[in-house]
Amino acid sequence: MEIALELINSEEWYGRRPHGQVDHLQQPGWLPSFLERWGFGDVGTPNRAQRDQLLGLRALLRRMISTVAGGDAPSADDLEELNRYLEGRALHRRLTHDAGTLRVELAPARRDWAWALSEIASSFTDLLVEGERERVKLCENPECQWAFYDTTKNRRRRWCDPAQCGNVFKVRQFRARRRAEQSAP
Repeated sequence: MEIALELINSEEWYGRRPHGQVDHLQQPGWLPSFLERWGFGDVGTPNRAQRDQLLGLRALLRRMISTVAGGDAPSADDLEELNRYLEGRALHRRLTHDAGTLRVELAPARRDWAWALSEIASSFTDLLVEGERERVKLCENPECQWAFYDTTKNRRRRWCDPAQCGNVFKVRQFRARRRAEQSAP
């Protein structure tokens, strides 16, 4: 679940102005670090077509999480597109011996770019299927749009970071009320 959220949030907005957008996928070093952090470091540097696939997956996941956070179900077209990413996940069983115990593991048939994209897509499906969809949210700060999974007990978290976005939002509301009070006759 965290893999998909990190990819979705690799595109950030700071305000509604075009220069307020930051795309971490375009920044040197971000993608290799992301791949390494999530165990995909051995799939290599993506070529142009593979990078475009990753950008397409991110756009799809952003669209789907916005739909789910709004209380709606993903469209059939979006589910079909997500399923196409999941098809890159050929697995086989492998017997391992760990600390005196035998286990059967599922391992990728090939650790390649299609597998990495499939694993990211699978992370998102886990969010939709295993998580509680009402906990999938977008930050209520209109200038943020950060996607997150609300783990609070009462399910009332409104901001990606209450100390940052929540505080900024509350200060703006306070200032707007104060201006309205001062301009009232």
